[in-house]
Amino acid sequence: MGQSTDDGANDDPPTVYQVPIKTEDDEPIRTNFERTVVEGVRREQLEDLCEIPLEQKMLRVWGNREDKPADTGDYLLFADRDGRHGGDYMLLARVDFATILDEETAAAFTDTIGWGEVTDVSYPHVLFLDPVYETTLDQEDFWETLGFRGWPNDTFSGINFDRAGSTFFTEYTSVDGFIEEIQGNKIYPIESADEYETLEAAIADVRTRLEDSATETSWLKTRLGEVLVAEWSTALTGFKPSGTVSSSTAATFDQLRGIYESIEPELETIADELGVGSHLSFSPAKMLFLCWVRIFRRRSTKGLR
Repeated sequence: MGQSTDDGANDDPPTVYQVPIKTEDDEPIRTNFERTVVEGVRREQLEDLCEIPLEQKMLRVWGNREDKPADTGDYLLFADRDGRHGGDYMLLARVDFATILDEETAAAFTDTIGWGEVTDVSYPHVLFLDPVYETTLDQEDFWETLGFRGWPNDTFSGINFDRAGSTFFTEYTSVDGFIEEIQGNKIYPIESADEYETLEAAIADVRTRLEDSATETSWLKTRLGEVLVAEWSTALTGFKPSGTVSSSTAATFDQLRGIYESIEPELETIADELGVGSHLSFSPAKMLFLCWVRIFRRRSTKGLR
């Protein structure tokens, strides 16, 4: 495992931990993985439980029962495990921070993020991940290089690149080079869009970010209802953030504003997670809401649900 120096650099190469997860949808570890690595955890849920060195409002978190924390700069290599020999590598995640919680805090942490709903076990070794990538690593080629004959017996084991029969350092110049080569699309954190030049550009970008993410958006449509979305969409036709409106449209916007304010904390979190930008005086959360209404309305008029 790479040891940190006083200036934060690692003299040793990072440890890459394999985390094979069974493919069954109802398997507890897989449920935890979907919940806290793929979907993420809201920062405010954890602020009273432990130190959080990251600034993001949505966090990617993993945990297990190891008694020694991983080092900053180590990596987790998540994989779909199909039996002893089948499956594929999914995600590559860098450990930004890891810690060992005391028994009481670990139990509270486990329950707070939902892991306690599928298991009675608490996980004191907590890892905050940043960034997270899809990985391009081919399982068959990698196993041939390392001389693997199947998945390890546990769900958290450091890869020994120097193992007997390995040709790893013939294929790769270093562990760092290997990590860089197998990084695919970065899924967390998403790069921010900063500021949009036009509303149409904002709508197009938000639509793409929603389609590319695992963010659940149906709750907003359910909460608003299609009738309200239709009314608001009519009022928003031709609207520009810098423009003026009629008294009737202003009344509709007052209704729109009230709904927005009631869900603003959720919108701020999702806008931060998606990397939504601003436009003129409109914050990322307001732009997300405005674009959502427009997108829902367009889908509705095209018969899409």
